[in-house]
Amino acid sequence: MRPKTILIAKRYTEQGGIFVVCSGRETTSITRILRESNLDKGLLVSFQGARITDLNTGENIFDGGLDGKVAIDILNSVEYSGLTPLAYVGNTFFYNEFNPYVERYEKAVRLKGFVTDVKEYIRENKLKTSKICWLGEDKTVNEVADQMNEKYKGSGVKFNSG
Repeated sequence: MRPKTILIAKRYTEQGGIFVVCSGRETTSITRILRESNLDKGLLVSFQGARITDLNTGENIFDGGLDGKVAIDILNSVEYSGLTPLAYVGNTFFYNEFNPYVERYEKAVRLKGFVTDVKEYIRENKLKTSKICWLGEDKTVNEVADQMNEKYKGSGVKFNSG
């Protein structure tokens, strides 16, 4: 976060305002950044809106996500395209195999994921996912996002890249 943004947010909260951060990132990744900036009060909307956390108490006010069957369908499409899928369950992410894309992702989010058969893990444990990502060449990532948006049009599920 930029120093000017931090200063404005601090002034706002000192005057009684509730500071809300919205991010596509995972919850603990953002709370770490907020703590480092002394902005760990207020609300955090993470996982593209799938979770809302009260930063004062650490309580998840809302914890949505994708149904396991929908997640597995999306992961199948991602795998078919040749991209590297990863899925968040809670604050932990899983992927099928480690590669340079996963390595770069882990550095960017400052978290470590776990290697497993992602679809089988979701299926066996009847889990919903907080977020699904796919990693690879930008052009293919964007094409798959467009395909998924078309496939799930009108369902409330949205895909983006970047």
